[in-house]
Amino acid sequence: MNCRPKDLARIVGVPSQLKLNDKIVQLADHPAIDTPCGPAWLLETSVFFVMDVIGRDAAGVLFFPGDHVEVAYMLDANLRPIRGLGDDTPDVTLAWMPVPLLEVAHG
Repeated sequence: MNCRPKDLARIVGVPSQLKLNDKIVQLADHPAIDTPCGPAWLLETSVFFVMDVIGRDAAGVLFFPGDHVEVAYMLDANLRPIRGLGDDTPDVTLAWMPVPLLEVAHG
């Protein structure tokens, strides 16, 4: 699984017409639920999109263009967590180039 409860995550890989890709969401403090498409996470705050084609949700509810659709759960496969590396991770900020030297002017 990509995420853990209470993670911040970026939505990826959903159809572009939904305009949800790259939105940042907060996951609720609940374990993922199992769905036929894989694990899904409850979102702390639902996200909305405007339907631009006729479609159905997971429960078979039919939506028409212009309908505002609420998304309360998101598949783990469509989430990329945003989290720190942890307190025990070394700082490698300057590992890719030499540290600049302090030059002192002698006059």
